Amino acid sequence: DAVANNRHTYEEALVVPNDGYIGNLPRRAIVEVPALITADGATGIVVGDLPEPIAELCRRQITINEMSVQAFHERSRKLVYQLFAIDPMVQDPET
Repeated sequence: DAVANNRHTYEEALVVPNDGYIGNLPRRAIVEVPALITADGATGIVVGDLPEPIAELCRRQITINEMSVQAFHERSRKLVYQLFAIDPMVQDPET
């Protein structure tokens, strides 16, 4: 509706590559930022830097996700164990 009728709608979350939206996260990361929707489409809104403890949690998750893709691509059990070692959701890598 916002695109079709150029309503300039605010959205709380748009998933986009981090093209400077969040200053202290890697530019290659996919992030969720607020957005403005117009007839031209969706445009992310710059958030700036996250508080450092939150940014560190995000960077760790980015690393885990990148390692998961790399481990799958390389079919590497070694990388899987490495990512399990830093993933706070994995209680026991042997399981």
